[in-house]
Amino acid sequence: MDEKNENLQLHVVDYFENNKESFKKAVVDFWEKNKYSNIKGNELNKTNSKQIYTYEKQQKSVNNKRALFQFFAIFLIFLDITSFCIAIYLLVTGENSSLFYLFISISLIFTPLVILFFHLRKKNKNVFDNIQIKKDKLINENKSQLKNIYKINNIANYFNTVQSLFPAFKFNLSQTITNEKEFDLSFKKVEVINLISGYINNNPFLIFNTKQRYIGMKTYTASITLQSGINSRNSTPSFNTLTASVRKTFIDYRISPVFALIDTKTIAEKLNFSMPGSTRGLLNMENREFDKKFPSSRNDEVLYRFLFTPLCQEEMVKLIKSGYVSALSYKKTGSINFISSSVLNENLINDYIPPYLFHFDYEFIKESFINDYFSFFRSIYFKLAPFLTIPAYQKFNKIEEKKDLSISFSELGTILHSIKYQGFKNKKADANADMCHLVNSYDDDVVSFDTLTHYSVSGTEYVHVHGHNIAVPYVEMFPLTSSNTINCFRTTNSKIINKYEFCKHGYNKTFILIGKFKDIVFFKLKDEKAKISNDKVEDIVLNIE
Repeated sequence: MDEKNENLQLHVVDYFENNKESFKKAVVDFWEKNKYSNIKGNELNKTNSKQIYTYEKQQKSVNNKRALFQFFAIFLIFLDITSFCIAIYLLVTGENSSLFYLFISISLIFTPLVILFFHLRKKNKNVFDNIQIKKDKLINENKSQLKNIYKINNIANYFNTVQSLFPAFKFNLSQTITNEKEFDLSFKKVEVINLISGYINNNPFLIFNTKQRYIGMKTYTASITLQSGINSRNSTPSFNTLTASVRKTFIDYRISPVFALIDTKTIAEKLNFSMPGSTRGLLNMENREFDKKFPSSRNDEVLYRFLFTPLCQEEMVKLIKSGYVSALSYKKTGSINFISSSVLNENLINDYIPPYLFHFDYEFIKESFINDYFSFFRSIYFKLAPFLTIPAYQKFNKIEEKKDLSISFSELGTILHSIKYQGFKNKKADANADMCHLVNSYDDDVVSFDTLTHYSVSGTEYVHVHGHNIAVPYVEMFPLTSSNTINCFRTTNSKIINKYEFCKHGYNKTFILIGKFKDIVFFKLKDEKAKISNDKVEDIVLNIE
């Protein structure tokens, strides 16, 4: 390994800090290279922005006039009513008749003025609405001109940008590497969502979330307050509070923190460890600070030190001190390594859908684009950074990408999760109940899976406490499991295979299009007894934008 490559792969914090500006410049260059694609250009957008700001300034001026007219109208109404009341008072009491005619005259003068000011206020409202129509029209025109900016703001470019900034990462956007039996067995009873896969220095990795349905108990309480007597000292009443509680079944759907996984194949395959873990009876590591921050239980001291060299220990400590990584845990079982940590802007990984960039200010779009792409790169980099600190993983021999296009259960979990099709949910389930899909079997024609949901029952239970019945309201949840199937077939149409992965509902009376992954198209027949040709399904797929 040459010195430059070693610095890149092992001194992860220093490498990032020293190259931060060049990373950001690369994102800026990417923007500059793509921003004019099929749009009329920056100058037109600046012109539109100035015009929109002019409209907003006009609206503000009109609003000020409306407020002024309203103030005068209300003030004149007050004077009008006051003058009229004084005139009536003078008329009833028979006092100075000249004052009576004076106040009646004032009242008659104020009345048309009130009507005039309200008319001017309404007229200004019409002016405001007309300006708003012009502004909305210009915004929509600007939105149409900038629509191609959205096309470069997509998930494929997110990953391509990361790869260009840091060649040690290589992402698989067209096929994944999750059909490792060991991985599938580890997650047989959970749904894997938001799956990202690729290689770090030719070591396969994944980033994912797991989703599970948890069934537990929840305590509901209620209280009543009773007068227990009179205080003899100050004759004030004393009170006693009685409390009752009931426990009912409660169901929750939990999404775990993002994990990173790397399959090390033959490197220290017999080593198992858990970090943090108990270090009782184990030898101290060379770096005492590493021992303190990363206590670890392990089954082999020699293999553990083979991975965590003195340089690696130093870099792991530096990772935590940098502030880019926190709550780091690392577990290795056989050939599978798991890392869980918190990183800055982690939500960009959890929901790796590029934000919708639209604003009438072109510079705002540019700034948002650059910041989001750079944050995504930084999040990926530090999520997987612990692997880059281990020298043994940087010396891994190059492996060939698998050409197998089969789909694992974990990949099917990500597909089902992204569908959000309510037809999978049990009809008895609550409308707002979440869904968790566990794949049972899969072949070239049908995918069989269970959908886990629940339904709720509200009620009141009376608990007897010291001679009193206390009503305790509760909501009890009951689990539901429904079995579902979806149809699938392998397509040979290159346009469909090369089309980026999607999960959208189709537009056909016979079936619901579920999605496409690699060369497999998934759909659900509305009538299970119906039949439809694969060619017809393919036509729908090709028409989806």
